Amino acid sequence: MSNDQQLLKGIRVLEMGQYISAPSAARALADLGATVIKVENPLTGGDPTRWMRGGDADWSPQYASWNRGKRSVALDVKSDAGRRALHTLVGTCDVLLDNVRPGVLARLGLDEQALAEINPSLIHCTITGYGPTGPMADQPGYDSVISSRSGLYSEMIATGATPAGPLFSDLLTGMRAVQLISASLVQRERTGQGCRIDVPMLGAVTDFMGEAVALVGAGAASNNPFARQARVGMLACVGRDGGSFVVNIGERPEAFELLKTIFEANGSLDDSRFATFNDRVDNHVEFNQAVNRLAASRDRDEWVRLCVEHKLPVAPMLTLSEALEDPQAQHLGLMEETSIDTERTLRLASPGFLINGQPASGSGLPPNLGADTRAELADAGVSSEDLEAIEDALAGSGLENRVTARRAASVVTA
Repeated sequence: MSNDQQLLKGIRVLEMGQYISAPSAARALADLGATVIKVENPLTGGDPTRWMRGGDADWSPQYASWNRGKRSVALDVKSDAGRRALHTLVGTCDVLLDNVRPGVLARLGLDEQALAEINPSLIHCTITGYGPTGPMADQPGYDSVISSRSGLYSEMIATGATPAGPLFSDLLTGMRAVQLISASLVQRERTGQGCRIDVPMLGAVTDFMGEAVALVGAGAASNNPFARQARVGMLACVGRDGGSFVVNIGERPEAFELLKTIFEANGSLDDSRFATFNDRVDNHVEFNQAVNRLAASRDRDEWVRLCVEHKLPVAPMLTLSEALEDPQAQHLGLMEETSIDTERTLRLASPGFLINGQPASGSGLPPNLGADTRAELADAGVSSEDLEAIEDALAGSGLENRVTARRAASVVTA
């Protein structure tokens, strides 16, 4: 990681998170140079994503994706020694980021008043499914559940279809948390005061759908996953070889004329139903069908080449594997390799942005469970007696059995 990328160098983040939302936010902060200390419970095996299937390392690809570049401290926070150590760590950090259930921190002696007494300048960001109050406040929030309750799925899939695709609600919430934490750090520079940030997943996802929400507010019908495609002039096409591609002509009349030229329409699109942008929106299904009849005359890649030459927005529908091999993705370095050891490498998505013209890189390997416990707790000033008790708990947690089982499963899978 270059010095230019370390925009948050010197910022210490204490993460009490598992699964996706909080860990993804903390990873983004680590990619910007922050020191992220992830607290994991050794008695439960730590973050559950650590032990998911896949890969040949001591952690899963999922865990690696959301936890690279962090430091792991193994604490049983229900024990006296673990709780005291947690309080000590809070006092040394700039940010506390968690996605624990409402009330958990209070039971650990870390309600908002206690946090303010321990560290008045602390920025506390907590992620929940539904917020700290309200009829759903005590309910767990998982990505699929929030995507369903928020209406997001209804904007993406037809009624009755099985939801599919990548995570949305978890990652959108994590992105919002990063935005708010960054803004709070700027405010703290001015005021010297910390603050409390609540990021309900339901709220983050609803804001993400701002355009659709505004249209519903204006009286438009909801539950039409194809409505936006019509509004923006997107055409889903299939070439002669069965290859799929997308063309977007938007609302510009000149783009429609360019489409007719490239696809050699010869009058077939000179239909009153397609005459204006609003006509094409109202008759989007018929318009898409008419363009597809023309698309059947050439293979996909030929259509893509012609559209690119004429600078009509176009893209082939690629699988993720194909997309990562695309020349532009290669140019941007969107997948990067990090050596695990002399024989193994870890391939993950890069951060995907540039600073001062230089592509950003990931913040390193994910940590083994408890790898940084002694170093971080000793630096924070935890007593030698508590440190010994914490290390004894880690030694008796059965962690080695989990690691051995994962290594055996990796050999079988390979």
